[in-house]
Amino acid sequence: DSDYGSLVPLLKSKCLSVHLYGEAKAKIAAALGPLSPGVSVSVSETLDAALKHARTRASDGESIVLSPACASQDQFRDFEHRGRVFK
Repeated sequence: DSDYGSLVPLLKSKCLSVHLYGEAKAKIAAALGPLSPGVSVSVSETLDAALKHARTRASDGESIVLSPACASQDQFRDFEHRGRVFK
């Protein structure tokens, strides 16, 4: 029941693109609709696919930040498992 719309001002000021994945991806994408056209939003099925897409969008000197906005129980056992995969 999180309000993902509250992320919009920060994402607009700090991000070039947002890559969503997981069970809540459609809900988050809908809440982030106001980002367009300044920030692109893409949707993938898995963290691996989202990261691969992010790598194709990033230029030299840019950072890819992995930042969960909610639980990832659809793809990971717990936060420790997610952290190991992120690392």
